Amino acid sequence: MRLLIPPPLVMLMALAAMWGIAFLLPGYSLPESPRYWLPVIIMLAGIAIIVAGIWRFARAGTTVNPHSPAKGTALVTGGIYNFTRNPMYLGMALILLAMVVKTAQPLTLIGLFAFVWFINRFQIEPEEAFLRERYGETFAEYERRVRRWL
Repeated sequence: MRLLIPPPLVMLMALAAMWGIAFLLPGYSLPESPRYWLPVIIMLAGIAIIVAGIWRFARAGTTVNPHSPAKGTALVTGGIYNFTRNPMYLGMALILLAMVVKTAQPLTLIGLFAFVWFINRFQIEPEEAFLRERYGETFAEYERRVRRWL
């Protein structure tokens, strides 16, 4: 794997950068009510998607550690994996989106876009290359059927 930084830490680094941007540059004035409940809904959806992905891995008896793909024992394609090949990363992106909504600062989108680019390039691409090699046509068919993010 090319990525040495655990994806949750990458997400936290993006959150910190987004918070810094929002702190230094005031956001737009949104009505107070949506700035409180909408980010909570988005964040809870992100957490639920992450948990659903972890649960499917646990049910299959395989590892969630992206730095040890060789320890994986199964190609998980059911449940949430019918809708996205990367629910854990999608959930993290939703948590970052919640920060964008909460701060009402469009420049915080930089953190979200940087996270998606970084995870695609340094985590997902190497993971998928490994899965293609390991599972061959089974993974190729899964790739054709299910989108990377949504």
